[in-house]
Amino acid sequence: MDIYFLSREQTAQLLMSDSDGFIQRLTPCDLKARRCSSHAEYLQMAVLSADEFTLAEKNKLIIFCQQAKQYFVGMPALPWIFAKAHYEEGLPHTREGVIVLNGLYDTQTLVHERVHVYQKQFPNICSGACAGYVQVSRPDTELYRSNPDTDSRLWMRDGIVCGKFYNSKSPKSIRDCSQRAQHPFEEQAYNWYVKMRPQ
Repeated sequence: MDIYFLSREQTAQLLMSDSDGFIQRLTPCDLKARRCSSHAEYLQMAVLSADEFTLAEKNKLIIFCQQAKQYFVGMPALPWIFAKAHYEEGLPHTREGVIVLNGLYDTQTLVHERVHVYQKQFPNICSGACAGYVQVSRPDTELYRSNPDTDSRLWMRDGIVCGKFYNSKSPKSIRDCSQRAQHPFEEQAYNWYVKMRPQ
């Protein structure tokens, strides 16, 4: 099992590149929630938040990875790649194939984020996540909260638009939102831990 930890410099480079376009896709509401006036300002904030895992954190994460690998038996081999950063209010998330954390998390969190990595790297394998959902145009994009772990599409199930939406046009944080129904990628990631739990 290959496990890599990005250095502070490598993490800063990853965030600066914004190769998945997450920061450039942020809406005006997203920027307000992040207390920034522009994409460039938030990009700089993200880059400056780059950090490095301590030896103790690395050792704990290695143990969590060993526990989490049981949930991915039969899946294509992928390295575990971690970066430490404190933007996005410290919420765990993925950028490309990298799991971004702001500290230590448990095995369940690692399984959840690992599923998001598979969704990005092997969309055909995880395509079942969107079964039963309908892709729709984005009539209320303004209040839709962007999430680096989901695609840029809007989905509906049972007449309900999925995802998290800000409670106003001037959100106080990225947590100032409500969920109508889970985005299919999030639902798959949450359910994976339960459905694939080793017996």
